[in-house]
Amino acid sequence: MPARWEAHFLRNEAVASMLAALLLVVWAERGGGPWLWSGLDADRPVVYSTAVSLAGALLGFVLATLAIVSGLNSLPSFRRLRTSSQYPTLLAVFRLTLRVLAAIVAVSIVGLVSDRDAAPLHWLFYVLTWLVFWGATLTARTIWVLERVLA
Repeated sequence: MPARWEAHFLRNEAVASMLAALLLVVWAERGGGPWLWSGLDADRPVVYSTAVSLAGALLGFVLATLAIVSGLNSLPSFRRLRTSSQYPTLLAVFRLTLRVLAAIVAVSIVGLVSDRDAAPLHWLFYVLTWLVFWGATLTARTIWVLERVLA
C-alpha cells in the first residue's frame, strides 16, 4: 500500500467503502434499480437475517480477539507493543471494527422488522450496503493487524 494511504488508513477505507456504496446507489437509481429490487423481492428477510448472523458472529470473534490481545498485553514479552506509538492505532482498529459490526447488526434488525416488499426502504438497504463494505474492510484490517501483532 502507498505510504499516504497507510498514514490515514482508517479514514481512507471508510471513504472507499462509502464511494463503493455510492456507486451502487447511483447505479440503482439510474436504471439498475428494477433488476436489484426484483432480486430482493421476497428475499429481504433472508438478506437482513444473514447480515445479522454474519456481523454478530464477527462481532463476537473480534471482541474475543480484543480480550485475548488485552490479556496478553500484560505479559512482559508484550511490553514493546504496549510502549509502541502504534498501540493506540491497534486499539482504534479494534474499537472501530466493533462499532461498525454492531451498527450492521442494528441496521439489519431494523431492516428485518421494517423493510417489506410492499413498502421497501431502499435507503435502509443502501446504508446496510455501505456498512457491510466498511465492515469487510475493517475486518480484513483487523486480521492484518492481528497477524502483525502475533508475528
